[in-house]
Amino acid sequence: MLVLRWLAILALVSCAAALVPESRDPQTKLNQAATLFQNGRPVGALTLVKQAVPLFEEKKDQEGLARAYLAYGDIYKAGVNNVEPILPNFTASAESYVRAAEIYHSMKFFLSESMYLWFAGSMYGKTDKKAEACSAIARSIKAYDPKAIDKTRYEHTEALPERINLEAKKQGCP
Repeated sequence: MLVLRWLAILALVSCAAALVPESRDPQTKLNQAATLFQNGRPVGALTLVKQAVPLFEEKKDQEGLARAYLAYGDIYKAGVNNVEPILPNFTASAESYVRAAEIYHSMKFFLSESMYLWFAGSMYGKTDKKAEACSAIARSIKAYDPKAIDKTRYEHTEALPERINLEAKKQGCP
């Protein structure tokens, strides 16, 4: 009987999202995912992000949905750690950043769109997908519009085009 209890405890503790209170609130799930990710638990974090996405869709919360795709991108980009090893998946990271950028575009948050397309270009650049890298970077440059930036929300954005152009050179884009 004691062995069964220890096996049950071990199974619970080894579960990717163990000891995380259940919630139907997608933002709570994203916050919990961030905590797990920061504590070296990317598998549990991915599980919670996957649970949050349909909840954001159900609520028609586009900004929350974009943040969920950003979380995907960050988790896939990070890859290996000592607690729960997962391999980096730069293509999945890039695709997640592109999806977030598309959502931000639909919301007319062009600075966010530009930043996450730049991130996508950088991630595609870590794979053999140079055409996708250059396309994302070109779209990033096109999306950047200093007149459309909400100055109450963002400061010191003037360096972004230079950074994007440096990434374009690094990737060998025309």
